Amino acid sequence: MGDGLRGLLVGASCGLARSLDRAVSASTFAAAGLLSFDGLRRHMNDNWQYFGDRQPEEDVAGGLFPWEHEFYTQHLRPADHVLIVGCGSGRDLLALLDLGYRTDGLEPVAELAQRARERLARRGLTATVHTADIVTAALPE
Repeated sequence: MGDGLRGLLVGASCGLARSLDRAVSASTFAAAGLLSFDGLRRHMNDNWQYFGDRQPEEDVAGGLFPWEHEFYTQHLRPADHVLIVGCGSGRDLLALLDLGYRTDGLEPVAELAQRARERLARRGLTATVHTADIVTAALPE
């Protein structure tokens, strides 16, 4: 196969991949838009409850990604009280606590919220992890 034909096939394959990726995003948004709020909540629980099950503790202990660290340290002041909405199993929650921020979490999936609480306890850190979604959460502040 010649280089010209190979290049054409690579370009066509990449274009197809981008088109399919856009179609997946569009159909996912359309499907979410058709769900009731309760249906969306059930879908989130089904899809996210096992997130982080196989995430090694070393990944969590690695803290923030470089871009997250840069963003947070540029935009947060040490006295700020941070609420991590969708805190999952607690990776960024723990990292911000380690950096000295007053940080709490909000997680709609009960299994993930519990995993975050367990990680906090193992490290001797204190934060509140609320189990609720952003729409219905009764937050103290």
